[in-house]
Amino acid sequence: MKKEQIKKEYILELETLIKEKRKKFEKLSGVEKDVAKYHYLEEFNDFVALCNRRLNEIMDKHGFIIQNDKEFEDFTSFIKPVVENVHKKYYEGLGG
Repeated sequence: MKKEQIKKEYILELETLIKEKRKKFEKLSGVEKDVAKYHYLEEFNDFVALCNRRLNEIMDKHGFIIQNDKEFEDFTSFIKPVVENVHKKYYEGLGG
């Protein structure tokens, strides 16, 4: 099913991006690490925009076209928990 392929690719790509962005934290300590985390969190709106753009690109790549309001509602219900989970992962583990 195209929706499942889209979901899998979307999750993999964005989780990989999050891991790559966080790698720089491993090399830092103290105030430098805190400043890097601060900037990472400040970039959340850019990350959300990237998530939306990548979802549209992946949908296009798989030829997934939403043709009516019902299909839009169905896909939104399907993908919303995935998007929320990816957004949550962006913040996870930054408390210390």
